[in-house]
Amino acid sequence: MSQQERIDFYNNWPTSKKFSAESEFKKHLESFSGVIFQPIALNLTLSTSGHISLSHVLDALESLPMRPDHAFDWTWKAFEHSCKSAGKKLNTTELLRAYATPTICSVINADTLAISEISCIASKMPLQTAEYLLKKIIESKPYSVPKETLAKRLLLSNGNPKITSPALQALLEKLETYDYTNTVDRRNGASLIKKAMTGAKLQYPKGTFSLSQQEITFFLLSGLLYSFRNDRTHANAISPFKSSTAKIKTYAHCWYCFLLTYYFLSAIWKDNGYIDTKATLGNNFTINNRAFTSLFGNHLGK
Repeated sequence: MSQQERIDFYNNWPTSKKFSAESEFKKHLESFSGVIFQPIALNLTLSTSGHISLSHVLDALESLPMRPDHAFDWTWKAFEHSCKSAGKKLNTTELLRAYATPTICSVINADTLAISEISCIASKMPLQTAEYLLKKIIESKPYSVPKETLAKRLLLSNGNPKITSPALQALLEKLETYDYTNTVDRRNGASLIKKAMTGAKLQYPKGTFSLSQQEITFFLLSGLLYSFRNDRTHANAISPFKSSTAKIKTYAHCWYCFLLTYYFLSAIWKDNGYIDTKATLGNNFTINNRAFTSLFGNHLGK
């Protein structure tokens, strides 16, 4: 959407025409006959805190399918509330490292199918998502001696100068060498992020490293999702679907962030005993991974 189109939409509201990306996605949905998303079943034992987080997820569901960015916002609120209500007196940065990441990994490791499906969705990161993350990483260099907020968040614990993950540092130091304004560099850097999310052994200037499941989970949580949350909360970027560059791939990016956050929230809910005993994380992740791939498969590499 051009600047003129945004102004025209505002001046003509509520009789404004739909934005081009919205019309394109609506048409895409009309040709899609499968499930777009399936919530996991809950039991009747939710605490007051559980109902607060659930209320936010209900708002998220009402935002689908046309506003996956809003669905992400609401699901992140539910996730952050669930983590904070666990009684951990930590700031959000440390909460993600010291509570959320190990809890999520512990829960998922108890379900073989869930392990496989989380690895699957991590490896299916849309190119636009990887490019978004690459830009945030480059803007926050250097990583040899972390000074910027994102660098400290990913590599330090409570400001302690000791690097928490040599493997993650090796990846970040390589990524900071790319020129985001160069199309080839941008795509190569994004592709490296996608490869790293598979847990494969990769060669860096510092040597050969692979990210563990816990390192990948933390990187997605604290690197990707928390950065996306901060950008949206602090209005650091234009609304995703009110831009001339918005496409179906933009919906895929926002949906991916929503879906990851929902999976991590489900693991926290499982740890709290909220998931119906007949439901499993693995089966739910399988259904939603397939739905995501079916809905956006042709747009994930664009």
